[in-house]
Amino acid sequence: MAFCFRAYKPLYSVSPIKWDMKTIKVILILTLPVFLFSACKKDSTKKTSSATSEYYFKGSLNGKATDWEAATSQPGWAAGSSAAEVNDAGDISGGLTAELTYFPAEKPVFGIEFKTFDKSLDADANTVFNNFVKTGTWSFASTPSYPKGVKSIVIHYTDANGNEYSSIGAQSGAANVVSVTPVTGDQYNSDPGLKIKITFSCTLYPASGTGSVISISNAETTVFLENLINY
Repeated sequence: MAFCFRAYKPLYSVSPIKWDMKTIKVILILTLPVFLFSACKKDSTKKTSSATSEYYFKGSLNGKATDWEAATSQPGWAAGSSAAEVNDAGDISGGLTAELTYFPAEKPVFGIEFKTFDKSLDADANTVFNNFVKTGTWSFASTPSYPKGVKSIVIHYTDANGNEYSSIGAQSGAANVVSVTPVTGDQYNSDPGLKIKITFSCTLYPASGTGSVISISNAETTVFLENLINY
């Protein structure tokens, strides 16, 4: 069994500064079933009455109105995806994370991980991907593991100082996937994937095990998720 973590970042040119939404692919294969996952980042207090971008996070972060919106130039937020996968003799399973990352600092990062997908050796990756994320209620994952046949989400967050948090822990309630729309590419990301709108409230716990928790309430976010299954 091999575990793969793939990280994807958008690139951009320098004059004029425009996103070139291609991806850097970094693959780390471990011989032990160690589980890594994407983090979530960003601290901003901009408040608006409605989203101005295709991809965004809006809500209350520790009681502070927050609005992070994807941009087409830097500095700004970029929409991207990452994957954490376990390859068991050709059976690929794991989680896919839709992310908003602030460039050029590459933090904060906010991410929503959808798990656990399961693609058998002979299955078509596009079919598995398109049947994986569906509208409706998704429970918050209680552990970082990837049990097959169990669908759940994890909210990841890394703040501007690099402190990492996740929703793995006690939660009241669940998340609601409002809509899932196939996209072939747009000004924010040139790759095909899914445009996903989701609402939720949750508590984020520090990955270090020490420090204060972070509350997210009345969150509404639309994110981009690329098909990275068996990439």
